[in-house]
Amino acid sequence: MTRPLLLKGPIGIKALFFSSLATFSGLANPVGAVPNYLTRVPHSDGGSCLPCHSSGGGSPRTQFGLDFAANGYDWEGIWNLDSDGDGQSNGEELGDPCGAWLPGEETARTDFISAAEDPDKTSDFPLGGTTLWFFDQDEDGVGRNGAFLAQCEPPAGYASTQGDCDDENANIWSETSVYADEDGDGFGAGPEVLMCIGDAGPAGYVSNDSDCNDDIAEVYQLLPGYVDGDLDGEGGGQLQWVCSGSTLPGNFSTTGEDCDDTDPAVASLRWVAVDVDGDGYAHDAPQWRCQAGQMAEGFVEFSACVNLADCPAGMDCLESEGQCTPQFFDCDDDDPEIFKELSLYPDLDEDGFGAGDATNVCTGNIAPVGWSESDADCDDTPTSGAGYFQTAWRYVDEDGDGYTLGALVEVCMGAEEPDGYSAGSLGEDCDDTEGAKFKEAFGYPDLDQDGVSDSGRIICGDGGLPEHWTAIKYGQDCDDNNGTVPAFTCEDLPDACGIIDDGCPPPGTYCGPCPETSDAGSEDMTRDAGRTGDSAGTSVHDAGQANEGTDEADDDQEEDEDGDPEPPNSGPPDEEAPAAGCFGDQMPNDFAKHNWMFALMVLGMAMRRNRGRR
Repeated sequence: MTRPLLLKGPIGIKALFFSSLATFSGLANPVGAVPNYLTRVPHSDGGSCLPCHSSGGGSPRTQFGLDFAANGYDWEGIWNLDSDGDGQSNGEELGDPCGAWLPGEETARTDFISAAEDPDKTSDFPLGGTTLWFFDQDEDGVGRNGAFLAQCEPPAGYASTQGDCDDENANIWSETSVYADEDGDGFGAGPEVLMCIGDAGPAGYVSNDSDCNDDIAEVYQLLPGYVDGDLDGEGGGQLQWVCSGSTLPGNFSTTGEDCDDTDPAVASLRWVAVDVDGDGYAHDAPQWRCQAGQMAEGFVEFSACVNLADCPAGMDCLESEGQCTPQFFDCDDDDPEIFKELSLYPDLDEDGFGAGDATNVCTGNIAPVGWSESDADCDDTPTSGAGYFQTAWRYVDEDGDGYTLGALVEVCMGAEEPDGYSAGSLGEDCDDTEGAKFKEAFGYPDLDQDGVSDSGRIICGDGGLPEHWTAIKYGQDCDDNNGTVPAFTCEDLPDACGIIDDGCPPPGTYCGPCPETSDAGSEDMTRDAGRTGDSAGTSVHDAGQANEGTDEADDDQEEDEDGDPEPPNSGPPDEEAPAAGCFGDQMPNDFAKHNWMFALMVLGMAMRRNRGRR
């Protein structure tokens, strides 16, 4: 900590210099030094042991230190002592001449601080921080200017305030500006007069000069107002300052909205517009008009506004005027039911939906008959188009069975679904002319019910096979309209048999086996009609029945006479077309007797043959 030294300069102003001493933070605690005591002495909390020790910690105590210790290290016991004997108390040298300082607070005086332990150093203003007391001869609580004492306790005959303009009269002490009050209404006027007064001014004078008429006691102040020439309570013209009493005179008003001050029936400007038919819709833009209290016939008034939220629907806020203004004007001010233009479309069929080009139509809130706000009508033909007004995407379904033809198409319709169309689809219809036919199925017909199937083909129905059709092929009927010829076709027989290839012979023709001696295409071939053989074994098939289980049957698919695809294994393989026998009325008895047994034998032999190939 450094202690201030007071030195006199060439111009008599004290300069502060500081001597550097070791602080407690940089050295070990010296013997007997107690750092916490420093905070108990004003201006001695920087860490130095001064003013208690002569030259720092461990050095002999000064008289200040001895006094401090003797009084229990309490500033209250030593502030009024003169420890260094220089004629100034410890408090006067350390800025607390009245002993009011408490640790942690500022002293009454923070400058002109001296060293309370050094008799050669004193404060140039030891009484700084004490109360100044002013001589008060008449003891009215206000002392004279300049005559004062500086001390801690109030001396007798002195006051803490100064400025008494007459210290010989206890009733007056303050020099104040006053004004003459001729009419005695408490409001003065005229030039300013300085007088020495007390709590009350002298008779005939007041402290204000606001009286606008000092001749009439009832009139004393200026109030703002407007001339009210027609005495209707509403003034007009420019704002004026009127010499008044507590209120304005009767021919003045606090408001000045009267647009015609000669007619008491007309009071103010109002934001109005022409409205001949009285429907509340303006025929032209609103203007400020001088109107009476009740709105004149043929006009409509609009309210004031700050922003758009203050205005009703259909209005804007004209902020420059602070008034609501219409968004549109009455297009027909002779008819209260017609007041605004709408952009509408012709509705020739009067179904509520229009078409064509938009046209501005003068109407009310709704479109008149023959016009519509919508232009979506897909058929606006007069009369006939009334039931059709909207386009939609639908499926074609002529027979109404839920199965449809092709992709979605765009149709013009009304509120109900149109005939011949459907919003959804169960699938593609194979016959859209008959509701019972909608799904294809593949089968084999036996129309003559002779137990032998005709060629397989696709049929359009309800998804199942009709009567006398089967999903399994039974032989190959060459004439399914003639039940007397349950014959197998005579196909691919060797020319040597003398039989017509690839077709059905006439009824009654016997297509029996070729003689064993006939040349059937090879010396090794020994075939009867409807039978094939080889050296390893014999495989017998019904005429027209596939050689089931063969590799060729798995890979190939035959087509019937009409070009329709045959299901797999429904016909003979390409490389081993079996011989066919066409049997009519002359069918051999032995063959007829064992016809179906023979078919079962052929099936069994084919299965064994297939297993052998694997």
